Amino acid sequence: IFALFNLLLSRAILAWVERWMAQRRTREILTVVFLFVALAAQLLNPAFHHYKRRLPFGLNQVTLTRVSDETVELQRALPPGLASASVLQARVNDRVAGAASIGWLLLWMLGAGGVLVVRLRAESQGENLSEAPRQESRGKERTTGRALLDFSGPLAAVFEKDLRYVLRSGPMMYALAAPLVMVFLFSSAYRGGPFSSIKLEYALPLGLMWAFVGLIRLVYNNLGGEGEGIQFYFLSPTPTHTVILGKNALHAALFAIEAALIGGMIVFRFGWPAPSVAAATLAWILFALPASLAAGNALSITMPYRANLTRMRAERGALGNAMLSMFVQLAILGVGAVVFLPFAVFGRQWLATPVLLALAAVSVAAYLRILANVDGMVEKRRESLTLELMKAR
Repeated sequence: IFALFNLLLSRAILAWVERWMAQRRTREILTVVFLFVALAAQLLNPAFHHYKRRLPFGLNQVTLTRVSDETVELQRALPPGLASASVLQARVNDRVAGAASIGWLLLWMLGAGGVLVVRLRAESQGENLSEAPRQESRGKERTTGRALLDFSGPLAAVFEKDLRYVLRSGPMMYALAAPLVMVFLFSSAYRGGPFSSIKLEYALPLGLMWAFVGLIRLVYNNLGGEGEGIQFYFLSPTPTHTVILGKNALHAALFAIEAALIGGMIVFRFGWPAPSVAAATLAWILFALPASLAAGNALSITMPYRANLTRMRAERGALGNAMLSMFVQLAILGVGAVVFLPFAVFGRQWLATPVLLALAAVSVAAYLRILANVDGMVEKRRESLTLELMKAR
């Protein structure tokens, strides 16, 4: 009976998994869950190293023993425990208890068979696995549906479209959440070591550097997700710089959310930073964000590649763009370090803020200059841009 239960259960699980994996949205959800589980597993290493030979997470031996005993009691009501109990009860000639264990095991077997029957019946009746909405639901959505954003215009349309792309992309959601986990991991490492006081003092700027990491793929290839849809931009009367501005507005909003979460995590774990450090960090962000967007706009037009936002893999043509975007990001970080560190060494941290604000004005001017020239840049590279973004995956 136990062998038959295992056979029916395995077939039921495989049948339902096959049904779920037939839908794209389920595949995306499972991919995100798998990636987050793999990322969360990184928390175990610092936790066990932090507690060394003691039990982690505040557990004690009494709690561990109680949980273990409750787990043993629970498994006795499950099929493996019932099968084992029926054998043991037969050895001591306890026929009533043995028959009861076998009866409960039969119920488990019938339950597994029932789950399999439900799936097989749906398959035999020719179920529809299409994810396209029905005609009547589309009509209802046209009359009662509301836009994701409650304002109109081409700028808002581009913002909403790209936001929907991000929300439906498992890899992009993972890329945005990964820096939060990494900051949490490294913040645990900042608490120890010979330079822990220096790390704690500058935890805010060190942590906010990670806020740019999750946006690299979006910022430095902001046309890559359009694919064949790039032709509609060329046919539309909307200027290209308006489209790019809408994309940049989304990138800035995502960065603000990422920076707020990372900053809140750092303040919660280490307390408020010194006012001079906080001011210099804010001034550096005002320099770094426009500089990143300006470089991203230029690279998106001169070195584009077709991006698949549903898969985490290297795309053809992405190597050159990725290397240049990495160098640009390192250069932006290096400028902040070169400006701030000399003043910090001589105890004049407040002097770094006006210097970084001056650099911020330069980066804003460079961003506006590139944004004003976007239409001409796209017009000159229209054929190559279309060719690169319409390449078959």
